[in-house]
Amino acid sequence: MKVPALSRRAVIATGGLAAGAGIVGGAWFGRDRTDDGPGARSFSAGTVPGGIDRLVHARVGELADDDTAREATTTILESAAFADVPESLSAIVGGETETDVDPSGLRKLVLCGNDADGSVAIVWTTWGEADLLEELETVAGVTAESNDDEAVTYSLGESTVASLTDDAFVIGAEAMSRAVVDVWHADADPLTGDLLRTFEGATTDAPVRFAFATPGSDCPGPLVPDDDIAEAVEYAFGSAHSADGERIVDANLWTNSLDAARDVHDEIGATLDRDGQNDADDPFDPPEVREYVALERDNQVVTLEFRSETAASLALVRSFLRTVGCPVRS
Repeated sequence: MKVPALSRRAVIATGGLAAGAGIVGGAWFGRDRTDDGPGARSFSAGTVPGGIDRLVHARVGELADDDTAREATTTILESAAFADVPESLSAIVGGETETDVDPSGLRKLVLCGNDADGSVAIVWTTWGEADLLEELETVAGVTAESNDDEAVTYSLGESTVASLTDDAFVIGAEAMSRAVVDVWHADADPLTGDLLRTFEGATTDAPVRFAFATPGSDCPGPLVPDDDIAEAVEYAFGSAHSADGERIVDANLWTNSLDAARDVHDEIGATLDRDGQNDADDPFDPPEVREYVALERDNQVVTLEFRSETAASLALVRSFLRTVGCPVRS
């Protein structure tokens, strides 16, 4: 796999967001393509532009019944990786709004972006444009202003809101919003390649799944302290959900060789074995998060699985995501 421009050191020195089931050779690539149609449930690669380095898909209509997936989705939404998406959308997804608009009308969410053009959210709703704007305006406390351009766009604070269809909209950075509009109108190529194939390694059973090629660099301490070993991590991908009374978040790191995977596994294992108490460089915050983490390696993929009973605090889900993936760090 060819790695995008940002140093691969960032992927694991800062944690590297991941989850889902592991890729073994090419066995996961193209998995469940029959579930890729557009609409409220499925993800369609044809809806996002090429050149992105982060991708998240959430079936928002299912989050009301899965607080693990809901917490994971809002954690990602509130992260630096999607800073251009208005905070009001996270409040809507988290069910924290009190307006006349039914929040369950938000059915599907796709987040995408890169460092050059910023980040956006593509949303599918049962609302019309007026209801969407009312919901965003009420939560954000600002008024949307119509832009004088050929497309139907609005300015909402620092964000752009554009209509794609009667029930689909893109919200976020202007440059990335225009890239999405171009793809929808077949004026630009949609996403293909390594990021998409990596994303497809995350289980479609989970309400939220994600893949990143270029995580940020603001974690409190590295999971893999050795720079040379950290450079071997190329992509991170995953998912989060509740099942059988447990909260489950899997974090997978795709490395460039079997030897590299063994080294990454050993380095993370040593980090997990540390006590973490009174350790300013400990990547786990709080340190007891590690009590719920299992570490495995399968060929070139190293997996960290967070698993706890649903009675445990949701804050542990947020902490785990922030620990293993800087894309979701606020």
